[in-house]
Amino acid sequence: MSYLIKLSDSTIFGSEVAEKEEEAIFLGYAIQRPELQKFTDEHHRVSIVRAYKGQGKSGLLRLAKSRLDKLSNAPLTLEVTGSALSPDINSEDNDTWVRAWKQSVLKLIACHIGTQIDAAFSDDAMSLVSEAQQNGYRARSFISAITERLKAPKLMEVPENIQKGVNAGNYESILKRWAARGDVVWLFVDDCDQNYTGSPKHRVKLAAFFTAIRELSQQIPTLRFRVTVRPNTWQEIALHHESLSHLREDLIDLQWTKEQFTTLLAKRVEAYLVRTNQLIGQDISRMEPRRSDQLIALVIEEHLNWAKGNLAARPTVQVLYSKAKGRPRWLIELCKEAAAVASKLGAKRIESQHFEKIDSAYSKRRFDDTVTEYRIQCPQIADLLNAFSGHLERFPTSTLTKTLKNHLANVTVSLVGTNGKPSPMELGAFLYEIGFLTARKNLGTFNDYGLEGYDHFEYADDPYLLSSNATTDKGFEWEVHPVFRSFLQMKNAPTRARQPR
Repeated sequence: MSYLIKLSDSTIFGSEVAEKEEEAIFLGYAIQRPELQKFTDEHHRVSIVRAYKGQGKSGLLRLAKSRLDKLSNAPLTLEVTGSALSPDINSEDNDTWVRAWKQSVLKLIACHIGTQIDAAFSDDAMSLVSEAQQNGYRARSFISAITERLKAPKLMEVPENIQKGVNAGNYESILKRWAARGDVVWLFVDDCDQNYTGSPKHRVKLAAFFTAIRELSQQIPTLRFRVTVRPNTWQEIALHHESLSHLREDLIDLQWTKEQFTTLLAKRVEAYLVRTNQLIGQDISRMEPRRSDQLIALVIEEHLNWAKGNLAARPTVQVLYSKAKGRPRWLIELCKEAAAVASKLGAKRIESQHFEKIDSAYSKRRFDDTVTEYRIQCPQIADLLNAFSGHLERFPTSTLTKTLKNHLANVTVSLVGTNGKPSPMELGAFLYEIGFLTARKNLGTFNDYGLEGYDHFEYADDPYLLSSNATTDKGFEWEVHPVFRSFLQMKNAPTRARQPR
């Protein structure tokens, strides 16, 4: 194949952050995930995506909005971040926050509807336009636009109360009457828990937001809300606010399989080839999964080693899926950095050695990201993770609890949802839940190399491991996830081999 892929080109894999990518490029490689169908179904008034940083929640919002905007009878779609929408009040009272959130949401929608009105003669429409003017959403005066169009010195007298804008208490009643027209309005709120600290005020504030959008969707049936939040934030506020149980059926958990990772990486490479006019006429299979494998192989060798000194090569996507911990943003970051190294060394494709050269710095960033993400649930999480520094990467439950007990003997650890000082078993369960630890079950069978096979289980596969004395570990061992091992300078654990007869 006569491809001219230059590994020095930083655009090969696209942007790590969906919202920063140019629209045409983004749509060229975006995956139409199954969640998109529910997300754009107007029968669902509220949909809440739970996903961690880098799992693609912003991309899902962008895809949904793009799909709606392309409809022949496109609805009004608005997008905003949680921090931009947040009311500026200081309170720990739930009802006060619910009212403030409703006012903030309705005001935003009123302003945007005001920008869509070309000729408004009713008091309601005039009010919405006036609100849009006062909040900087319209470039020029609505009244002057009307009088200019009709060449009249004065079209009508505008009531003083309308000139001053919409009274805060009237947002809901005006929008209800406006909604009677049947026009659906979609509000996309990304990172509604941005800057969330876990304080009592923040818990009340965020819980009130979800209560507000649920009530608004019932009070104004033509409103649609699409929201993203981190799973651990949702879990914490749900512990303190029973009202969130009413939204349980509206939750969508965003997870990625190895097959979806393969499609994602192949689409990025294919989109690059299309942009650079290198795809037409080339010998690429039309059938999956061969097509995806061939596209990826143009940039990355077909098999990679797990780690430096570990020569047990595995299929490329299997290794990258593990190194990226199932997060698309981390995958793209990893590939772009390895490509830069490969380019400097004059390589034609990215190889194991190129990933190895960036492994330490990459692992450090993932450690820092994890500390930032889960500090809400455990303020001492950095100490918790560092307890495994320099240890073997794999160990039994007895070693797990002993390590935590010894390392944290003089550290006061708190854990959300746990009364008093958490036990080593509870801390181990927390590390398993956040993906720092993976359960491993040896199979007792051996491959062609004489090495024993094994299965991995994550929290989603069996959430009850370590959760009680009744279940404990079911005979599993524990592995620190590969993404953290380099930074923690962990030692390779021996793999059992078949004994010679």
